[in-house]
Amino acid sequence: MSYTPAEQAITLLMNTRRAMNEAKAIITAHIDRDPDGFLKWSAAENEVVELLASLERAPALELAPPQPPVRISDLTARTAPEFLLKAADAALANLLKAAERAEGPADMVACLRASLHAGRLLHILR
Repeated sequence: MSYTPAEQAITLLMNTRRAMNEAKAIITAHIDRDPDGFLKWSAAENEVVELLASLERAPALELAPPQPPVRISDLTARTAPEFLLKAADAALANLLKAAERAEGPADMVACLRASLHAGRLLHILR
C-alpha cells in the first residue's frame, strides 16, 4: 500500500506529536522530582511546549485521532537524557520531511515553526 505525500506528512506529524508529548511528560517529571529541576529543565520544557503549540496549528492534524494520555515507565525515566536527545533529533528530521510533503502552506509553516523548536531543543539537550 502506497501512501500519498499528504498522508505521509500526517503520519510524521502524529508520530512527532506523540514523541514530544512523552518528552514533555519526562521533562515535567524531572522538574517535579529534582529540587533544581526547574533550573535544569525549564528551557527544554519551553521548547517542547512551543513545538507542540506549533504542531497544533497544522490543519492536517485536525483530522487526526486524539492521543491517549502519556504514561512514563521507570525505564523511560531512567534513560531520559538519551530518549530526549533521540526524540528531539527524530522530531527535527520528521518535521522537515513533513514540511516537504505538506499539502498546504499552513501545514508547511506549522512544520517549519515546530522544526525551529525541535532544533532549539536538540541544542539545549546537547
